[in-house]
Amino acid sequence: MNGPHDIGGMQNFGPVPYERNEPVFHEVWEGRVYALNRALAAWRKWNGYTSRYQTDQWSSADYFGMSYYERWLTRNVQLLVKTGMVTQEEAASGQPQTLSSICWAWSTQLEPCWSKSAQNTDTVAKTLKLAAAAS
Repeated sequence: MNGPHDIGGMQNFGPVPYERNEPVFHEVWEGRVYALNRALAAWRKWNGYTSRYQTDQWSSADYFGMSYYERWLTRNVQLLVKTGMVTQEEAASGQPQTLSSICWAWSTQLEPCWSKSAQNTDTVAKTLKLAAAAS
């Protein structure tokens, strides 16, 4: 598939800007999105191919209308919803709707969900708030 992200060798995109002493992240939220991406990868609900396929679905206008880390955040939220780890309402509000959705997310873990529920409710809520705040 030849999508908007396949611009290598295309004309009229200009040079890649070089920034001497460029920081790893230009904004604090970019580092948070990076960390969120790493944390979500540990769940193994999707892989690089799935991530790429998700961004392939976007229009060129949507793709080029976002910064690098905005694309990461958008893709991750879409995949969280698509895999059922959160609902669209949870992603929009940054709040878990029910404890059952949190238990489902932890269902692949060795410990029973109810032993972690209080801790996980807080963790999931913080993660969703972070994702909502960064968007």
